[in-house]
Amino acid sequence: MPTPKPKKPGFKYVSLWYKFVHLGTYNHVEVQAKPAIKDGIWVHVIFPSGRHWDWYESTDSHGHWAKFFRVYRNTYSGNSNVAYVTVQLWHGAKTAKTFRKFYLV
Repeated sequence: MPTPKPKKPGFKYVSLWYKFVHLGTYNHVEVQAKPAIKDGIWVHVIFPSGRHWDWYESTDSHGHWAKFFRVYRNTYSGNSNVAYVTVQLWHGAKTAKTFRKFYLV
């Protein structure tokens, strides 16, 4: 019987709880991978000031990953109020990437 080809990782959803975030508070990112298996995940939150959060972890066995993160007061820049969340899933040599943005107020 032939071995099935591994499926390319993808996203069922990537969700940020808040689109507009006050400085000094928190936001929450949640990722559901498809297929729902354990994948490697890299998540970067990049603020306008250049400050960032980075996580190199794995999803759970159902493809789910979530994290609360703090939005520090010094992450705002006079030139921009947009912060980005980049997400990359990987399984073996196959990857999938996406991003979301939120606004600092």
